[in-house]
Amino acid sequence: MELMTRGKFDQLVDCIEDNYNYFINECYPDNVYNLSLADGKRVTYTIKPTNIPHLLGVKLDNLANKNIIKREPILDMLNNFIENKYSIYNSIRDNKISISEVFSDYVILKNQDFKEIIKRPFPNNIYFICEYDSTRNYIRKDIENYTADIYIAKKNDNGNIDILGLIKNSNHYDVQTNRVISSDNVDKEIYELISRQVITFATKLEITNNKNPLYNYGYHISFQDKDNILKNLIDLRGKYDANIDTSTSHKYDNYGYMKKEDNKKKIKEILNDVKNATIKGEVYVLSIEEEEILGDALIDFINSVNDQLCFKNYSDNNDKRYSELFTHNKELSDNVENLSKENSTLKDRISELESEKNKLIEERDIYKENTLVLDNVQQQLLLLGNNIKVKKLGK
Repeated sequence: MELMTRGKFDQLVDCIEDNYNYFINECYPDNVYNLSLADGKRVTYTIKPTNIPHLLGVKLDNLANKNIIKREPILDMLNNFIENKYSIYNSIRDNKISISEVFSDYVILKNQDFKEIIKRPFPNNIYFICEYDSTRNYIRKDIENYTADIYIAKKNDNGNIDILGLIKNSNHYDVQTNRVISSDNVDKEIYELISRQVITFATKLEITNNKNPLYNYGYHISFQDKDNILKNLIDLRGKYDANIDTSTSHKYDNYGYMKKEDNKKKIKEILNDVKNATIKGEVYVLSIEEEEILGDALIDFINSVNDQLCFKNYSDNNDKRYSELFTHNKELSDNVENLSKENSTLKDRISELESEKNKLIEERDIYKENTLVLDNVQQQLLLLGNNIKVKKLGK
C-alpha cells in the first residue's frame, strides 16, 4: 500500500470512526444471529466488539509494538488511534512505521462496504453460504487464504461481493474476518473460494438479544425469493464448479406442496357439499376442521349463502325457521334485559350493605374507645380505693 496524503488519511480514519459508531449504535453488540440453512444445518454467530478493529482493517498490535500508541484493551486502543490520527500519520511520514503495518491491503474497500457486511443478514440478500472444507481443494496452493469455517457472501449494489468469515467456537460461531471482492475481480476470487466447495442458502433469520428483547427479530424467506436464490446457486455451480446442498429445504417444499394440493382437493369437496345442500334448501354447517382449511373469504361466502336460505327464501319452511330464530332472539334479549335489571338491583343492595358495614365499623370503633376509657376509670378508682385503705390502716 502506498503512502496516502494527509487529507485521504484523515478521510479514511473518519470513515473508520463512523463505521465503529454504526456498529455500537445500530448493530447492537449483544445480538445473537441464528441462520437456518437449506441443507438442514443451523448457524449461530455473534460479532464481538473486540473483533471490530480487525474487521475495519486496522492493525493495532503493530502500532502498540512500536510504542506509537499505548497497549491497552482493544477498544481503548481503537479510540486512541482515532483521537491521535495526526500523530500517527506523522509516524508513517517519518518512516517510524509503514502504512502497510497500520492498515490491511483492503482497508478502503472494507470500510466502504462495512455497514453492508455486518448489518442484518436477510436471507433474500445473501448471495451464497459456503461451509468451507480445505480438504476439497487439496490440489490448490491458495487455500491458506481461507481459514474460516463458514463464509456468508452478499452482493452489494456496487457490484462488490461482501464476505463475512465465521470460525467455529464450541457450539456457536464467531466472526473471524471480512473481505470485499471488487466487481472487477469477482470471477477469479469467487472461483478460489467456492470451487469444489458446498454452497447453500439461508431460509430463516432469527435475532435474539437477552439484554434487550426489543431487538429480537425474525424473518422467513418467501417462495419467490427462494426460487430466485436457487437459480443463482445453479448459475454459480455452473460457472465456478461448486456443489449445491438444499436437501432439507426441498424436503419441506415438497411436503408443503403436497399439503397445499391436498387442501385444494378438500376445498373442492366442501364446496360441492355446500352446493348440494343449497339445491336442497338446507343450511350447510361447517366443522372446525373445514373452517381451518377454507380461510375467511370462503367461510364468509358460505355464511352468506346460509343467510339467504334462512331469510330471503319465502317458503313456509324457511318462514318458520326465520320466525323461530326471531322468537328465540327476542327471548334472549328479554333475558338479557331482566338480568341487567337484577344486576342493577344487586348493585344497589351491595351499596346499602357497604353503608351498613361502615356504620357498624364506626360503632365498633366508638365502643372500643369507650371500653378503653372505662378501663382507665376503673384503674383510677382501684388505685384511689387502695390509697384510702392505706390511710385508714395508718391511723
